Amino acid sequence: MSFTIDLKEISQRESEKVEWKKNGDDKNIAKNIVKTICAFANDINNFGGGYVVCGAKETKDAYGFQKLEFTGLSANKLKEIEGKVLEYCNKHIKPSIAPIVEELTNPENAETKILVFIIMSDSQAHTYKDGETSRYYVRIGRETREAENGILRQLLEKKGQIEPFDKRANPNVDERDIDSLLFRDSMNEMNLLQSNKQLEDYYSDKEQIAEFVPPLLVKKTLDNSFCLRNFSLFLFGKKDSFGLLFPDAYTNISIYNGIDRSESTAERYTINGSIINQAKKAIDLLNTYAYTVFDKTSEKPNREKFPKRALQEAVINAIVHRDYEIADPVRISIFSDRIEIRSPGTLHWGVDREKFKAGKASPRWRNQSFSYLFNKLQLAQSEGQGIPTIIRTMKEEGHPDPVFEIEDESVTCILPAHQVYEIKSPERRLYEYEYASFVEDILQKIIDHDEITKSKKITIEREKRITDKNGKQYIFDLYWEYELGGIIYKTIVECKDIMNKVSIDNIYSLIKILDNFPELHGVFATRTGYQHGAIKKAHENNMDLLVIREQNASDWVDENGNPLIKQIHFDIISHSPAIIHHFQPLFDVKWVKENTDIDITKPYQISGLNNEIYIDDMENNEKYSLLDLSSKLSGLENNKPGDYEKTFEFLNAFILVKDKKIKISGYNVKYSIQTPITNNTFIDFSEELSGVVEYISKNTKKLVFKDGLVK
Repeated sequence: MSFTIDLKEISQRESEKVEWKKNGDDKNIAKNIVKTICAFANDINNFGGGYVVCGAKETKDAYGFQKLEFTGLSANKLKEIEGKVLEYCNKHIKPSIAPIVEELTNPENAETKILVFIIMSDSQAHTYKDGETSRYYVRIGRETREAENGILRQLLEKKGQIEPFDKRANPNVDERDIDSLLFRDSMNEMNLLQSNKQLEDYYSDKEQIAEFVPPLLVKKTLDNSFCLRNFSLFLFGKKDSFGLLFPDAYTNISIYNGIDRSESTAERYTINGSIINQAKKAIDLLNTYAYTVFDKTSEKPNREKFPKRALQEAVINAIVHRDYEIADPVRISIFSDRIEIRSPGTLHWGVDREKFKAGKASPRWRNQSFSYLFNKLQLAQSEGQGIPTIIRTMKEEGHPDPVFEIEDESVTCILPAHQVYEIKSPERRLYEYEYASFVEDILQKIIDHDEITKSKKITIEREKRITDKNGKQYIFDLYWEYELGGIIYKTIVECKDIMNKVSIDNIYSLIKILDNFPELHGVFATRTGYQHGAIKKAHENNMDLLVIREQNASDWVDENGNPLIKQIHFDIISHSPAIIHHFQPLFDVKWVKENTDIDITKPYQISGLNNEIYIDDMENNEKYSLLDLSSKLSGLENNKPGDYEKTFEFLNAFILVKDKKIKISGYNVKYSIQTPITNNTFIDFSEELSGVVEYISKNTKKLVFKDGLVK
């Protein structure tokens, strides 16, 4: 095979695929050439291979630009290098490599030659063995390096010598380690639970839960038992099982009062268990720091400190695409001026760093099944869109650009706060924007529950802009209107989430605004209550004051101090139908001889699915399939676990298989009954309670539940 090689062209366009050597006669230089040949054959960057050129070297011209210097090789030197390199390729590389060798005329000296080794990539992972040590080598940029840790795993995964981590079998866990409630809820949330299948049907090595995702289980090679794949444990595993095997696979959140770690840590959270729960809890917590400040005189009054969309994408990327074979958690650090999200493991070997930072990299990620199912859960963007979404969202919201720090063992995403925020201690409460959303949800449920207002189909509006008679525009947190008896009733709500009780000044400010809108009824909402002067001022101006808050212990006792039922604990016991291992029909020999052409002296096979084979007991007027028989057998043994064998006899019965009908005198069946599965669960009514509304003027209280119930 012969190739046309233009050395100047490959030096300019394919520099990462070329290693230049002035000579190669020295033993150590020859070994380094062979290591590079091994690296090109391993081809972790999908270049297709590479070139090693002997008799040329890279230099720089007077202006600092790259320049090739063709030193050339004599005929004897060329043969010496070629022989030594080919010998080492056969002796030291396993599996051995036979590079293609080309001799080129030196363009600067026709009396010497240039020696080129052309290396094609292949499907195997090659090692270089020198003495007792075997090592893998890869090309990183324009250097040959030993493949270690994550890069070595990526190489072995690429060559098919080990499965990707997420799809790899984990022999330490089986279907008993799946959290069935989490799995069921997740399957429903992803809309993947098929109506004709039971949840247990997916506990197999054959049934995929979704396209592009392998089955939950895989068969062990030694004893043919089944174990979970890693993705099954990470997404749907029980908290204890997951934590025992992967103690460092958790998310750590630290909240600092200032701009660096020298400040005292105000709070620290550790979130463990399923990575689905980790992601959801981390996002919920971070959203409390994406609060909004209102500047009601600005054209764009709402300024989020951190865009929620960007936060969510950064958290999901860190949890889903991290390297779980590195013993380190995902670390999220919240400072007053930024949030840093550090994910263990560097970029995938096929991702260009600069393109990644610009949001233009091709989608090549670890843990493909994690990514696919998180997309189904609508927690993540479609493949490859996470980083572009972060960059675009930060820009659209007027934030500084995100920063991506890429190191050998980690990738850190840094999201700066919006410039309008001064450096100050983060509040642990939801600020105005989030609190307004909370109030909106509570009041909408009350409106929808009330007999009068629910018929009006009222929808609360957020950030309502209303212009007064002088042309000045005001923004109100919440607004709704409805017509009753020919009169239109309009209501606005001012939401104030502050640490202390609302003062008279706050009430007076809203009253002065409402003086410009006599048609509006004003309502004030807060979490913490009102000073006496504020209550009096609001009463004088016909303004309703509400305390709208989360529940506390006082909400779970009646007016006499008696505790109300808050939780109900119960056990759910699941019995599986009997598993039939052997079913032998006993033919009525006389009937068979008289009515069929079946030779009873020879074995006769009946084939069909268990829902296609029926027993028709004419005497008892009962007809059932083998599928139905599984349930009948469980009932006979009162679901007691064990292995059983029984023979049933009939006076007038037939076995029906598709278009065949054969009389039987009975059948013998061997079967087993599995140990029932017990799930301990409970109903926590407090989790269903959205919030509490206290009416200051009436001295009454309402509990508002998530399903719209109001008490």
